[in-house]
Amino acid sequence: MYDTTIEHRPSLPDGLNLTHWYEWLDSLATTEDPQARGHLAADTDNGLGYCCLGHGCTVAGIDMVVLPLLDDHGNEITETDPAWVDSEQRYAFAGATDLAPDRFAHWLGLDDHDKFEVDITVAWPMNPPLTAPPSDDTEAYPDGMPYHEDLATASNLNDRGRLTFAQIADVLRYFGTHGVSPT
Repeated sequence: MYDTTIEHRPSLPDGLNLTHWYEWLDSLATTEDPQARGHLAADTDNGLGYCCLGHGCTVAGIDMVVLPLLDDHGNEITETDPAWVDSEQRYAFAGATDLAPDRFAHWLGLDDHDKFEVDITVAWPMNPPLTAPPSDDTEAYPDGMPYHEDLATASNLNDRGRLTFAQIADVLRYFGTHGVSPT
């Protein structure tokens, strides 16, 4: 049982822009945008969707661009190519497609360690982790993503944990963040 007499304060790093942090979390908790997994933005059965970081990019005012469709050799696919039917449209925010661009970290006031793409850590003691670790460090999760110890990140909550936007906002609001992911 939890001691409700102790006031909980989330772990928040120095320099975090609290206005932007809570603007993102409030928007995440109330958005009706479809939720995507695995990419910042992706086509879903309900239209264009975003992962929690991609939604954050829209809140931060980072422009999204539609990337050209490419074949396995890096050549652009046109509507007349047979590969057009099986291709998946890709989207990017400031050049990033899978994790947030460093501009999102800067908008939040977080140090990005000069990375091109970043993830936001959760100050959450995950025990056990959301997904059980593989038996060998060299293995990957079934979705092909490498295992990164017990590190909880916004993208892991979205993609592997399959939490809703509102649940992710609740977790981040309650536990806070340590900043950008060291991975």
